[in-house]
Parts: sequence; structure tokens; C-alpha cells
Amino acid sequence: MINKIVSLNTVNYTEYFYLYKNNSYSSVPYTGLAYNSPNLNVYYSKKQSAGIGITLVSQSNGKPWISGGFVELDSVNLPGYYRLDIPNEVFASSYLTDITNLSISGIQDLFPVNITYQMEPSLSIASFGLYNRQLAANEILNNYNITRTRFDKIKTYTQLGTVGNPAPSGYVLAQQNPGLASGYYYIKNSNMPNALSMYVDMTNENGGYDYYPISNGISIPTIQDAHSGTPLGLDLVYPRSKQHWKSMYEFVVSILGSSVSTYLRTCGAVYNTNVGNYTSQILRNPLYYGTGATDWRVPDGGRWWLRDTTYGEPNGNYSVYSFLILQGLSSDGTITAFDDQGFIYTGASYLVSTNAKP
Repeated sequence: MINKIVSLNTVNYTEYFYLYKNNSYSSVPYTGLAYNSPNLNVYYSKKQSAGIGITLVSQSNGKPWISGGFVELDSVNLPGYYRLDIPNEVFASSYLTDITNLSISGIQDLFPVNITYQMEPSLSIASFGLYNRQLAANEILNNYNITRTRFDKIKTYTQLGTVGNPAPSGYVLAQQNPGLASGYYYIKNSNMPNALSMYVDMTNENGGYDYYPISNGISIPTIQDAHSGTPLGLDLVYPRSKQHWKSMYEFVVSILGSSVSTYLRTCGAVYNTNVGNYTSQILRNPLYYGTGATDWRVPDGGRWWLRDTTYGEPNGNYSVYSFLILQGLSSDGTITAFDDQGFIYTGASYLVSTNAKP
């Protein structure tokens, strides 16, 4: 995850980034991509909005900015480096501050690039009347008197994540306050009728995973059933990565003082609408990890992960929309065993989340 700060309503912004193959040991540069490469996806999302695709167009090095322009810089001397001219609407906002997330993915074996832009207000030169001439002394004084209150006024601030200013999600909290420690914070988004004190992991995978533990809740057998998180505006956890599983393990064992078998009986909200043998496929989202199992998914259609290698399950005795039973989880997030046998119930204890971290 790359974090940057830009001014609100920035225009004609060009981003340069490095693309490499999905190999954490060698980081082999990914060369040869163009604006029309099949399956190359560039999406962005802003505050409480779904992903919006950016239409890529042909660009040339050294040419002026053009919305969606995409070009490889130099495959010989700078292999893996690309230029993207980001559309102006990506940074357009009516908020005082805002966040935009940009994702580049879709190509097989490409390691996804995720950039978070924290958009902050700025004082433009035009607001002081500094056009293309030197200001007279009275103009300088007038501009100072007009703008000084912006700086002199004593500002009050209620910390994000408190009962007086709940965060929309643990993900937003981590993006805006990366220095916070893991712990309980108040969370409330548009789906939640009330603010809840939820645990937010601020360490694993740059932080932002949030959890609300359900105990003595409704035990359900399929992804279609309402559970005890439903009236809270939360859903069963969408497991995004190995680090996410590590985060869940640490929360259940170290924070709740419980066991994996109590709160993590299933492999989260991963499900399928087909029955078949998937032992030759890696159980993870191919869109984000390069290879994987296309039939399996999580409810928001986003990133999910169970393993990085094939396994002897699911072998065909699955029931559509049901859960996979979790049989073994290591402290580092490795899933050592799971099964697709029939209907498995969540049990009365499980974790629910905003699932806002992509």
C-alpha cells in the first residue's frame, strides 16, 4: 500500500509507479503493458463509494497530460516503470478532507498496486491575488487581513474513532491516523444504525481490519442467512489475505482470550454457487493474486484469500452458498486444513466486520 498526500481538487496530476510480477522473493519487473492490454484494470473509489473504472488511453513519454493516459516509460533502462495521467474527477471533492483509493490490477501474475491519496485543503496562489504581477503594499495588507483568521482561529477537534466522532470503518481510521495503536474504537458507517466499539488492528498489512465479536448469536449454515451482525449493519468477515487471517488469529487468541475453534469455525464469508472439485485450483481471488479459483467469492466481490498452494479440498461434497469449515489455522495466518463437507454452521460465536479494507 502506497500513501500520498495531494491537494483537494488537484488537476492534471500524473502518477509514476513500478509494476512487478507476483513474486515476493525477486520482484521481477512487469514490462510490455499498454493502455489496451487485456484485463488491465485501473479503479478508484472515494468516500463511501463503490469502485469506478478509469478508461485508459494511449499516451507517449514527454507529452502533456491527458485524462487516463497510460504508457510504459522505458522497458530497457527503467523496466517496470509506468506513467498514468489520473483523471481530474479522482481528486474532485466537496469535503474539507477526503480520501481516494487507486488500484491497478487484473493482469495475470501482476502484483496489484494500491495507492491511497489523502486529499487536504490548500491555499491557492489565486486566493491571495498573486497572478502575474507584483502586489502593491496595500494589496498585501488587505490579503493578509482577509486570510489571517484562517490561521489565528483556535481550532477544536474531536479525535476520530471516539464516541463523539466515530470513524466510518477501521480502514478509514488507519488511513487518517496511521500512528494509532491497535485497540477498541467507535465505528459507524451508513449501514450501521448505531456506533459500536470495535477492535481495529493497526499493525497487520498497514492496519485497518476491524472486528466486532458476536457471542451467543444466531448460528447460520449459509451465506444467505441473517446472522447476529445483520441488524448491526455488519457482515461476517471477508478474509482478504494471509495477514488478515493472522490478524484474526491474534484478536481471537490474544485479545479475546479465546480459541480459533470457538470464533473461527468457518473460512469466513467465502462461498460458491456451484458444486465441483477444485483441488487443482488455488483458493484465492485470481483478480488480485494473479491465479486462483474464479467460481469462489466473497459478498462484495473483492479480494479474498485462503491459500497460496493447491489443496485436497474442495473435493466436490459442497452445498451451494454454504461455508467452508476451517480445520487448522496457524498463528502466522497459514490455513493448514479446511473442508467443503455439506452444511457447516458458524456456531454462536463469530466475528463480524465492516469489511471496508479492500
